[in-house]
Amino acid sequence: MRLKTFHADSLAEALAQVREQLGPDAIIVATQEEEGTDGARVTAAIEQVETPMDFSAETTSPETMDRLIAVLERQGLNQEFTDAIVNAASEGPDDSPENCLMRALEATNHFTNLETGKGAKPKLLIGPPGTGKTVTCAKLAAREALNGRKAVVIAADPVRLTAAEQLAAYAERLGVPMFEAPNGRALADALSRCHDDETVFIDSPGTNPYNLEELAYLVELCEATDIEPVLVLNAGRDADDTADLAKAFRPVGAKHLICTGLDIAHRFGALLVAANAAGLAFCDYSATPNIANGLDRLSAKTLANKLLPSGGKTRDPLFPAETATKEAKTHG
Repeated sequence: MRLKTFHADSLAEALAQVREQLGPDAIIVATQEEEGTDGARVTAAIEQVETPMDFSAETTSPETMDRLIAVLERQGLNQEFTDAIVNAASEGPDDSPENCLMRALEATNHFTNLETGKGAKPKLLIGPPGTGKTVTCAKLAAREALNGRKAVVIAADPVRLTAAEQLAAYAERLGVPMFEAPNGRALADALSRCHDDETVFIDSPGTNPYNLEELAYLVELCEATDIEPVLVLNAGRDADDTADLAKAFRPVGAKHLICTGLDIAHRFGALLVAANAAGLAFCDYSATPNIANGLDRLSAKTLANKLLPSGGKTRDPLFPAETATKEAKTHG
C-alpha cells in the first residue's frame, strides 16, 4: 500500500487531486480541514500491484495510520517529515501503532551507539546554552565507571567559570580524573596526558552557532587532535528553530545527537526534525536528573514509545489532561 498526502485550499479540491493522481480505487485514510487559511489535507492510499498479489500479506490499517498522523501532528513535526514517516509506516504489515512507528523511524532516521572504551576518540559535547552539556558529560563518565571502564572529563569552557567547578565536583564524586583546557592548545596538552583505555568527555561552552567567533572556538577545539564532536539538544523547543540550530552547528562536524530533557517535555518532534535536517544519528537520551544511570540508548523502539502514549497500546490522547477533560465532558 502506497500513501500520499494532498494539500489544497478546500477539502473538495484535495479530494479531486486524489482522484486525479491515484484514481477511483484510492482509499481515503484521513482528512483534515486546517484552521485559518491553511486549507485542507487528505491522506490517501492505493494498493501497489507489482507482482502477483500475496493475499496473505497485510498492510497497515487506516485506523492505525490515522492514529499515527494525529500523534505526529501533536509532536510538532513539519508536514514534509510527517508525510515521510507516514509513508514509511504504511509499507509493512498491519501491526500495533508502536511497531508501525518504530518501523517508520528506522526507515527515516539513523540510530547508533556512541563508541567508547579502548581506542575511542575523545567526545566533545557541543550545543546551545541550556541543553545540559555539563551534566551530560558527567552522566557519560558515570556510565563508563559503572560499566568498569575508565573515563576522563575535561572542562573546555572559558566563559562560564562555574561549569568547571560543577564538572570538578562531579569528577570527584565519580572518582575520575578532570582537567581544565581554556583553549585548543591546552586541550591538546590535556589529551596527551590521557591513556588509550580512557574515554575522554569534553565539556564546551554553551554556543550561539550564529556567532562565528563562538563557533570558531569549537572548531579550534576539534582541531586540537582527533576529536569527535557530539551535539546535545534538549526537548521542548520549536521544531523549525531546533532544526536551524542543528544545521548551524554542522561546520563543527558532529554526527551524533544526544537528547536531553525528555522527562520535562511532552513533545519530541523538534529532535526528530533536527536530526533529520542535520543528518545526525540518535545515540543517547536523558530523562532524569540523576547522574548515575542518567543516560539510556535511544533506539527506534524507545523513541516510538516516547512518541506514542502507553507505548501505542491505547488510543488515549497524548496528554493525560486531555483524557480527563474529555471524560468530564462525556459524563458531565
